[in-house]
Formats: sequence, C-alpha cells, structure tokens
Amino acid sequence: MISHKESWVAHAVLYTQKFRLSVIPMGENKKPLIPWKEYQDKIPTVREILGWGKENLAIVTGAVSNLVVVDCESRDDAEWFYKTRGQSPVIVRTKRGFHFYFRHPGERVQNACKVENRYDVRGDGGYVLAPPSKHSDGAYSWVKPICETSQLPVFNASWRPPPPAIDDEKAICDGEAYISKTFATSGDNGHNNTYKAVCYLKRSGLTAAEALLAMMRWNRTNADPPWTERELLHKVQSVYGRR
Repeated sequence: MISHKESWVAHAVLYTQKFRLSVIPMGENKKPLIPWKEYQDKIPTVREILGWGKENLAIVTGAVSNLVVVDCESRDDAEWFYKTRGQSPVIVRTKRGFHFYFRHPGERVQNACKVENRYDVRGDGGYVLAPPSKHSDGAYSWVKPICETSQLPVFNASWRPPPPAIDDEKAICDGEAYISKTFATSGDNGHNNTYKAVCYLKRSGLTAAEALLAMMRWNRTNADPPWTERELLHKVQSVYGRR
C-alpha cells in the first residue's frame, strides 16, 4: 500500500513536471511550511520537492501556474457558481465544498474572499490545497481530474469585482461596516490590508479595545488564513500604541 509521503511526492512531481504547476508544502493549519514567495514566480525542482516536509500539498495559483481557482465552501454555492457563472472540467472536492480550476487570463488576478457572499478567488499570490492533502474528515480528491491548463476555460475577470476605491480623506462613520470590504489573504498583501483595517477603525473613532473586538469578528470572515489573537493584538498595538 502506498504511503501518504509517497503519494505526496508522486502528486507533487506530477503537478510540476507534467502540468507545469508550482507547488509548496503545507502544514495542517493551512499555512506554508517554507518561505514560498519565490514559488510565485518559478516551479520547484524535483530535488527541492524531495527535501520538503510532506504533510499537505498546495498548488500555487496565478501566472506562474497559468491557473485561477474558484473556491466554493458549500455544495449549494458550488452548484450556483457552476450554473450561473462558469463550468470547469477540473473540480476538486474539499472538506466542505469544491474548487473549480480555470486558465489564467494573462492579466493579474487578485485574490478575493466572499465574492457575492458565495465564493473565494485564488489568483496571483494565492494557493489552494490539492490532492492528496488531508483534512479532519478525509482528504481532498478529484471529482474531475486535472488536465493541461491550456484546456481549461479562461477565468472571467467579471467574477472577481475590483477592490473598492478608498478615499483617505473621507470620514468613516461606521468603521466595522467599512472594513467588511477589506480582505487579508496570505501572499496577497495580507499584512498590509490587516494593518489598514485597524487604521480605518481608529479613524472611525473606536478605542483600541473596541478595535480589537471588531478585528476579532472581522478575522473570522475576512482573513484567509485567520490571524491568531496575539497577531491581531500586535496589529492593533502597532496602530494605537502599546498601553
């Protein structure tokens, strides 16, 4: 019987050597086990792959892999997207929902969370867990198997609405409502966007304690992966100052 480590290596080599996808090793907390910025621009070698930890495996999305992935976290949302937005010949079953694979359009695709409150987009500077990664209820699996990215339909830019314009001179009356449109995605200015969210809360007149509570609520829905409470506290302290 093939072991998880052997399967991990086999999948990683298949993705990189046959399908020209960049990959990185992942921990069980959905965070990379290595510094991975360089793999947003290049595909790892087999030697690099053999030297990595082998817990879970992620495919790096964006131009490097010629790939954009739509992540639906429920069957209902996945069926809605498939029927009303785009149909992909490559589908992965995740813990709660499905991933749809699309070809990169050639222009930068920013990551996005909760688009139309139904799906996330993983583009340049993003990644998605892929088979044979495991989760608490089983493993990621192919519903429709992977193919050459040249055979995928092109991701439609209208599926990823542009980020809202921010007027630094505009008064912010409801800080928590304002930051609901700010998202922090690992590898896509996540640190900066989280810092900006705290700044908006301060500008709206919240105290440091109120901002921390608001950021904890924001963290559950707008950060991927979520920050720890200590990390959020550090962000708030960096804006408000330590007390």
